[in-house]
Amino acid sequence: MSDLLDQLERQVHTAQGRERLRALLALAAELWDKNPAAAVRRAKEAAALALTLQDGGAHAQALLELGRSLYRMGQYRAALDALDEAARGHEAAGDTVGLARSWMGTGTVRSSLGQLPSALEALFTAQTMFESQGNEWYLCACLNNIGLVYHRLDDNPASLNYALRALRMATGVGNTTVRIAATNNVGNVCMALERHEEALSYQNEALHLARVHGSPYNEIVALTNLGSLQATLGQRDGALSSLRRAGELSETSDDLENLVEICSSLGDTHRRFGDAASALAAYEQALTLVGRMGDFYLEASVQLRRGTTLLDGGQLESARDALHRALTLAERLHADAIASEAHKQLCALHETRQELTGALRHLREHLRLTVALNRAAAERQSAVRVIERDLERSRQVAAAQREWLEGLQLAQAGLEHHHTLGPLRAELAGQALLDPRTGLPGRRVLLPALERAFEQARRGNQPLSLAVLSLDFGAEPVPAPAAARVLQDAGRQIQQLIRGGDLLTHLDGDDFALLLPGTDAEGAERLLERLRRALAARAWPDLPGLRLTLGSTVCADTARAQAEDMLDQARQQHSAGRATGRHSAAGDLSQP
Repeated sequence: MSDLLDQLERQVHTAQGRERLRALLALAAELWDKNPAAAVRRAKEAAALALTLQDGGAHAQALLELGRSLYRMGQYRAALDALDEAARGHEAAGDTVGLARSWMGTGTVRSSLGQLPSALEALFTAQTMFESQGNEWYLCACLNNIGLVYHRLDDNPASLNYALRALRMATGVGNTTVRIAATNNVGNVCMALERHEEALSYQNEALHLARVHGSPYNEIVALTNLGSLQATLGQRDGALSSLRRAGELSETSDDLENLVEICSSLGDTHRRFGDAASALAAYEQALTLVGRMGDFYLEASVQLRRGTTLLDGGQLESARDALHRALTLAERLHADAIASEAHKQLCALHETRQELTGALRHLREHLRLTVALNRAAAERQSAVRVIERDLERSRQVAAAQREWLEGLQLAQAGLEHHHTLGPLRAELAGQALLDPRTGLPGRRVLLPALERAFEQARRGNQPLSLAVLSLDFGAEPVPAPAAARVLQDAGRQIQQLIRGGDLLTHLDGDDFALLLPGTDAEGAERLLERLRRALAARAWPDLPGLRLTLGSTVCADTARAQAEDMLDQARQQHSAGRATGRHSAAGDLSQP
């Protein structure tokens, strides 16, 4: 145990209250890549103590560490539950980095479950958050995980690009753990691209770094990858030595997920070099471990390998049982790749027995699933392209929002130093950020904000309302300068009555848009009624005959194709209401 772990353990035993909570959280994070079972225990202790101390932020952090460690132990569903709860806690606490880390963890677990497009979606969300915070320490880890997903999608050029970016960034910021992991992943991709010498160099470098910096988890991964590469290169003794050492380290740290992979790789290596008995023994050990994990996908994969080895050795009855078990599990899990290969092997088994009817049945299923897999791969790639386009659009929205915020900060600085916006407001108006007539943000601010709120509402299944408002000055004519002043005063009054997260913008003429995240149509109706009463009661001494009337229409339909569709629908309905004189306080357009 390192000096840091010793120190943290002493603090846990001697400290109390928040000091003990901090020590537990630090200990769980430190144990993640050394002893995940111990990390789970400490994270659970931290979560319980955080609840007792009513510390929501610390509770979310404890759940994040719990999810990460449960993932290491192969308990994927429990990990997802913990990470989902952690994300909600971080969001409530306003912790953007914690929220991004939760999304990153969610993406990593989804990848291991084979949910690759949704894994990328979660990881891209985390990437955007880390970039917005300028946090390269965690961003490099996120880039590395994105590279892993692309590797599983068989997009090796994209995978190599992300892994190399992660490696350069991790080296620059001094994140040794990610540097080792990214070195491993670059080596893996080079191996897939049959660039074996490069792969060998990267894997040896990863192994060296893991040993120097005392990272058992990364040493296990490096040894496992190195063993597989050595087997591919025909280096039997080196491969077996690397894999056995990886197995010893995994047993010491109770790392079941990696231990199953190591046993399976040992079986594959023995089989490659013609040692069927040792291969079967390794597969049996893997199945015993899988039974402890309760992971039926892994069991199906190992049973397929075991059944194929038995078939090659002529043990037809045992082969049939193993292959049928793999097929049953694969069909239950909709694991079509495993099911297709099981049908192929069962076809060969029936041919060996000269059972042509059974052989043809399995051949047809194998071919059907092969076609389905190719179609699914194309659809998956299409889904990934959509997610990539959405990521780029989100970046453009974020850039527009940053520009808007910088403009407002500049405006505030001008107010503090000159007590008036003056030329500064004109400059911002020229950029279409502030409307010169009302002093409110304009459409250029509204659209990116609406886009972001729309995506967040859909992703989190939360309500969102967008109201289009218009001010009616009544029958008495109002001079243009006075009308502009009334619009400015009304805008300020509305801003005082809405929440900090709501956004009031000017559209054109006497029309405004009010963006209400987290608000359904009923909530919007209640707010608009308050605004209507407040404006109706407002008096302008120099305009004694003026009584403002607020007309409004709300769209709360986030099921539309694009965010801007909400604005278009609300404006169309608002125009129709204005023409007929039947504006509603909050016309619910949530139905298509």
